[in-house]
Amino acid sequence: PTWRLDGVDPTGRRFFATPRFARDKPPLRIDVYVPPAEEFLASTSAQAVIRPWEAIYRRRGRGVEEFDVGRWLLRVLERWGGELDMDMDMDMDMEGSGEEGIQGRSRRGGRREEVALVARYGVEKGMVGVERLVKMWDGEGVCWKGVEVMEWERLRFGRQVHEVISLVTVDGDEEGGGGDEALAGGRGVAMVFKSVLQEQRYMYNELKMLLSLEPHPNVISRPIGVVTKKGRFGGRRGVCGFLLEWFPLGSLRERLLRDDYDATTSMAQRLRWARQVTEAFVHINRHEQAGFYPDLKPDNIVLREDRDTGLLDAVLIDLEQRGGWFAWSPPEVAYVEYLEMLADGSGLPDGELKEEIKGQLRAYYEEPDWSPETGSQRYSNATGGFSSPWLALLRQRQAGGEGKDLLERAQVFMLGKLLWCILEGQAMVRCGIDHETLQDVDPEYESRRSGKVRAFPDFRRTPVELRELIRACTAGAPEWNTQEPRLPGVILRGGKLYPADWPVGLVATSGDTRAAAKRFWAQEVERARMFMGELLAFRGMLQEPSQLAASASRPGLLKQVHTRPLFSAILNELTRIKGCV
Repeated sequence: PTWRLDGVDPTGRRFFATPRFARDKPPLRIDVYVPPAEEFLASTSAQAVIRPWEAIYRRRGRGVEEFDVGRWLLRVLERWGGELDMDMDMDMDMEGSGEEGIQGRSRRGGRREEVALVARYGVEKGMVGVERLVKMWDGEGVCWKGVEVMEWERLRFGRQVHEVISLVTVDGDEEGGGGDEALAGGRGVAMVFKSVLQEQRYMYNELKMLLSLEPHPNVISRPIGVVTKKGRFGGRRGVCGFLLEWFPLGSLRERLLRDDYDATTSMAQRLRWARQVTEAFVHINRHEQAGFYPDLKPDNIVLREDRDTGLLDAVLIDLEQRGGWFAWSPPEVAYVEYLEMLADGSGLPDGELKEEIKGQLRAYYEEPDWSPETGSQRYSNATGGFSSPWLALLRQRQAGGEGKDLLERAQVFMLGKLLWCILEGQAMVRCGIDHETLQDVDPEYESRRSGKVRAFPDFRRTPVELRELIRACTAGAPEWNTQEPRLPGVILRGGKLYPADWPVGLVATSGDTRAAAKRFWAQEVERARMFMGELLAFRGMLQEPSQLAASASRPGLLKQVHTRPLFSAILNELTRIKGCV
């Protein structure tokens, strides 16, 4: 075949395609976007044959080419590739983002498929040169020593393993045998090439963090190299990505999804991971200026074998600091993120409520001119990334006082959920409506088949002492609120969304599902607005007597947050429990 599909992103609509001629050459991304199923497949019978929704919840190591939609897409690409020698209508396409593109369209006979080839150069326009980064980060503890700056032309593409990660070798590097069978010829050592095509500022922020942190065995190492590429406009070279160590054993999430997890993962191994991830958090937070980690989940922990003990070590990756999924975020962060979304241009319609929320966010952030529309996607030097809710906590740590530990306790919340995953053998926490929802084929079936608990905070395999620790770490989670329980959201069953509490076997309409989602989000937004009142009262920023009275009358989330243990206490408790188990 001429084409290969290496994977698909979490939306199930962006596929990573590789033509034969691009293999073993410098990596050039070819992403194939398909419209929503209801738009590009007019008949329900065609949808039933191609089953495009399967790409969303691919799992357990199955390649996207094994699904009907993958096989269909490969056939479309093969036909389209054979037609490229036809006359094509070429024109300059000015995208809404201001990026130029060359677009060609090809259609043949009665086939319904239409393929458009668009070359976008906005990524190259946003690249920042090494010299500029060195100057920008001067005096901030960034160390470039030992990091090779290499040209993109030296890289040789193997395969795309993630939307921002390719496996490559480096031309001229003849050490080792490769370490990954997918890299043609076994030449050189397989490395990760991380290159972000959208919102590059997060990639540069991660590079800055990696060059600032001291080495730690449970945190991803400094880059092996920083890769530069010559732009088509102006000829200047900019940083297009960096090279990192490749971990062929995969992620903790992949391990948790295995049916034999309980049989092959001892309690000693689980406690080892718990300690190592906690120690990684301690290490990152020692970087006072910008040290925190806001995106903990099993996907962001990779595994490496300790040759002396035969046990597996956990290594924390992905230091972009862009924030995490709602299901994993501490409520004191997620609630502020909800309000940011409502204040955005695509959120609430213009009016008093939207302006009120904007005013509250400006007061909380202490930025009178803050607006969600003003953030530039181009990179500008920042301390701690670009997530406003997390940066607000960072500023409180830097200021000292009563709020100095809130940033650490927010990270402890995520750590508590990870401990639950490790001990219960679950890759998903299933809290509310989140990115996980569309990747979770059927929670009830998975739980019945595997014998695992269904969702956080159910317990079945966790020792009692560790249950108490997890509950302490996740204080303030809506799932612990028995007086005002969190409403159920929606789940996937057979490729369709259902209300989470809908009886199995009973058909639900789209209206039923929308109503369940609306009820869930109405409750979440109300809690978010109540919490913002609590936040502003805590910082003495509420002026209206009615708001002050309402805030004082409620049991505060902040009070629960302050009961969470700090990392040092968690390490001590894990050490004590290790000696008892």
